Amino acid sequence: MVKISKLLLLGAGAYAVKYYLDNPKKAEEHKEILKEKANNSISYTKCMWNYTKENGIAESAEHLKNDLERVTKENIEKLNNKVNDTVEYGKQLANDSVAIKDSAFAIKDKGAELTNNLTEATKILKEEITPALNNYINDVKDIVSRISLKSEELKEIVKKDNVEGKIKEYKEDIDSIVVETKEKIEEISREEKSEIA
Repeated sequence: MVKISKLLLLGAGAYAVKYYLDNPKKAEEHKEILKEKANNSISYTKCMWNYTKENGIAESAEHLKNDLERVTKENIEKLNNKVNDTVEYGKQLANDSVAIKDSAFAIKDKGAELTNNLTEATKILKEEITPALNNYINDVKDIVSRISLKSEELKEIVKKDNVEGKIKEYKEDIDSIVVETKEKIEEISREEKSEIA
C-alpha cells in the first residue's frame, strides 16, 4: 500500500513538472498565488499568536472558531452561487439545445427543398437550355464559317483586282493634291497678309 502511495505521489509530481514545463506562464502565476497564500498564512498565524498572548487560549480558540465559521459560510455562499450559475447555465443549454434542434430540422427541410430545386433546375437545364444553347452554338459556328468563306472570297477579289495597287496609286494622287492644296492655301495666306500690311 505504501509503495502504491509513493508511486502515485511520484507520478503526480512528474505530471506537475511536465505541466509547468509545458506552461511556464502558469508556473509563474501559481508561484505568485502560493507565495501570497503563504504570506497570508504566516501573517494570520502571527496575528493569532499575538492574540493568544494578549487574550488567552480560550479567547483565541473562540476567535479562531468564528473565523472558520465565517470562511466556511463565505465558501458555502460562493459554492451555492456557482451551483446556481451552473443550474442556470444548464437550463440555458437545454433551451439552446432545443433551439439548435429546431434549427437543424429547419436546415434539413431547407436542404431537401434546395435538393428538389436543384434537381428541377438540372432537369430544365438538360431538357430546355442545353438544346437551345447547342442550337445557338451551331448557328454561331455556321455564321463564322460563312464569314470565313466570304473573307477568303474578298481576299481573292482584292488580289485579283489589284486593289492594293489601286489604293497605293490613289494615295499617291491624294498626296500630290494635298501638297498642291497646302501650297495654294499658303499662297492665299501670304497675299492676304501683304494686302493688310
